[in-house]
Order: sequence, then structure tokens, then C-alpha cells
Amino acid sequence: MPAPAGAFDFAPVERYALDVSPRSVGVGDLDQDGDQDLLAASYPGAMTVLRNDGHGRFRAGEVFGGGPGPTIVHLADVDADGHLDGVVGDYDAPAVTVLLGRGDATFEPARTFRTAASGVIEAEVADLDGDGDLDIATADSFGSTVSVLLGDGDGDFRRGDDLLVGFYPRELEASDFDRDGRQDLAIVGNTNGETVHIARGRGDGRFDVIGRYRAGVNASSVAIHDVDGDRRDDLLVTADGTNDLTILQGAGDGTFTVASVLPTRSYPYSVAVADFDDDGREDLVVGHTQADVVSLFAGSAAGRFGPRQDLDVGLPPTQVVVAPLDANRSPDLVLAGFGSLGQRHPVGVAFNRIPSRDAVAPTIEIARPAEGSTYRLGEPVAVQYRCADDAELIACTGTVPDGGWLDTSTPGEHRFEVRARDRAGNEARAERRYDVSPLPCLWLLARCAV
Repeated sequence: MPAPAGAFDFAPVERYALDVSPRSVGVGDLDQDGDQDLLAASYPGAMTVLRNDGHGRFRAGEVFGGGPGPTIVHLADVDADGHLDGVVGDYDAPAVTVLLGRGDATFEPARTFRTAASGVIEAEVADLDGDGDLDIATADSFGSTVSVLLGDGDGDFRRGDDLLVGFYPRELEASDFDRDGRQDLAIVGNTNGETVHIARGRGDGRFDVIGRYRAGVNASSVAIHDVDGDRRDDLLVTADGTNDLTILQGAGDGTFTVASVLPTRSYPYSVAVADFDDDGREDLVVGHTQADVVSLFAGSAAGRFGPRQDLDVGLPPTQVVVAPLDANRSPDLVLAGFGSLGQRHPVGVAFNRIPSRDAVAPTIEIARPAEGSTYRLGEPVAVQYRCADDAELIACTGTVPDGGWLDTSTPGEHRFEVRARDRAGNEARAERRYDVSPLPCLWLLARCAV
């Protein structure tokens, strides 16, 4: 029998001590054994692997260099070799460090790429220029800038055009807010004015700020989620100047309106979304820097949330990451950022004791492009794909939307990717590689055949 809605049940926090305080944790299958591992970014200068034994217990593995002041880490396959890589933002240097994974929970020597300014407090990994390769955008708090690093698909990056936002940026997320097939950015920052900036992507790695919104004072984090079920991206924004969480409802054209405001504990610093009580509705979890709790809000109909429920975790986490870590496949909590810089504090894990009824990932079918296909330069090719799920599919997103035009603007090898997610948090990913011939496509003369 499923638990009643809003009846959360987490085990006491298990702690894994590191030599220095972890500021951020990335979650992913680093050794390709099917279990979710952890990569902890500790200040100063250490990246520690914690390997999952398959039962949700972790053991510390090797330690790798991650720049002088790592403050944020994300896991993604930036060189398209099938292994997860680490993308690390540096607070003390104007740089991003990339650790290319070998698929066995170890990494190649670090590669460093310069950003516009130091104080890199957040990074986002997405295809920002539409070429099928993953790129990086960083929130550079010391320069009031967002740096764009364009990937070549092999793990190397070059500087694109920086975006001046005019305030202290603290976090950013990428999505296609206006549904034009190009990635946009939501940037939040430290100001008592318009704390959320929406930057529309041009499709080539450049961005233009098209909207500014007030969501509390000193916005500290942002998450993207379709709160009201209308298949349009909404924003969840925490603000530590007003101790609240604002829900900005998306119109699907890149504009937003304030839908509701939820009170949090002192200094909320991160927010994540998952169905913790397995009732088919997404819930919220908020971490704080000045409270020894995470706050949970139970999701209800029409995008509303129940009253705050606080879960004691012993120490204040600045980051909360959600992932299924053990056999019951329910979303668990990974907590980082305990305590002050330079002090010894643990990575925390709180296991969800409510088992998930849905442990089956969505399926993805890509009809076009076919794997290994070749197209002429400039050839108009409409992509075709579909996603399906036994329960409820909430996201099916390709490099370009279904029916949109495949990128054939540059010769060489390209990658097309589709990601899917269901209501239970199960995720799937599929990709196709294709080549673009340097011979131009004279499609008006019907000369596009290779």
C-alpha cells in the first residue's frame, strides 16, 4: 500500500567523513556497474570518489585534483565516450576544471579552461550552440558575468561570448523556455531588485537577456520543473534575504509570472524536486546554510504544495542532490556543504524508506537521424523521435524538438541526443551519431543524395 500523500519517511543521515569540507557532490554511475556513485568537491583542491557497493553504502576511493578552490561539480559525458566526466567550478581561480572519466571511477589528468572571472560558484552543462556537443556556462560571482565555454565533443572547450548580468550571479539552469529549439538560461543572483534574469539563446552559444523578475531578496538557487503540469517550464527560486521559495510560472514563450511563495527556514541555499512519498506528484526539498534541517513540501493538485515539514539532518547542508541510491529505487537525499570552509565535515546521505512502485525507465525511439547516417552540408533533415513510459512521462527532450531541423551546418561528426524522465524520477538517454559531408546540399535542385 502506498504511503499517504505528504507522509515522508527518511532514515537518519549516514555520514561519510572526508579530509576537508565537501562543498558540492555530483551523483552518477562512475564505474558503470549500474549503481549511483558520488564525486565530492572539497575546498581546497580535492575531488573524492565515493563508490556505491550496490546497497547504498559508500566507500572512499581515489582523490583527484580539481583546481585550487572547487565549489561545484556536475557529472556529464562531455567527450561522448560513454563515461561520465566531472565539470568543476573554481572559486579561487577564473577557471573550470574538467576531469575526463575512464569508466572505472578514475579520471584522466585535469584539464583547465579559463572563465571571464574568478568566483565560479555554479556551472551548467548543456548543448548551448546546437551542434550536438556539450558546452559549459558558469556563474562568475566576482565578475558579474556568465562565461560560455563551447565544447568540441572531445573534452576540450573554447571561450565563447560572455554575458554581463550586472549582479552577483549565484546559480543558473538551462532549458528551452520559449520552445524554439534553442537552449536558454535562467540566472539568479545576489540583489534586492530583479533577482531572476532570463537569457534567450541564439542557438550559437550567445545569449540576450529578455526578462527580469523579482523572486525574493538575494536569490540563492533555481530549479526547473513543470509544476502545474501544462508541459511548460516553471522556475523554483530560493532567496536567503527573505527566507522563501518563489514559484515562477512559465508561459512557454520565455516569460514568467509569480504563482506562489513558500516560507523556508533560515538562508535557503538549494532546491530539488522528486516524488518522495510515491503518490505520483512531485515534492520539493530545500537545503539551508543556517538551519540543521532540510525542508520538504508535499506536492498536491494543480501545482500547489502543502505546509513545510522539516527533517533534522544534524548540520546545515548548502546543497541537496536527489537520486535513487539503493535497491528500493526511491529518491534519496545526498547532502553536502556541511560547516565552514576548511573544516572537516561529512557527505550526508538520507535514505528514503518509502519504496518506489515504478522502477522502470522510459523508452526512447529515434527514427531520424539513424545511427551512422551521412547528410550533405546544409541538407534539411527533420528529426523524428518518441518517448514512452509505463506510468507517466514528464519530459522527452531532444537536442532539437521532434520535427525540428537537424544541425547540418558544419561538416564532420555530430551527435543527436534525447533524454526522458518519468514521474518516479527514472531517466533514460539515447543518442545517434551522424556525419555531415563537406559537399553542399543543393536542395532546390533535389541534389541532396549522398
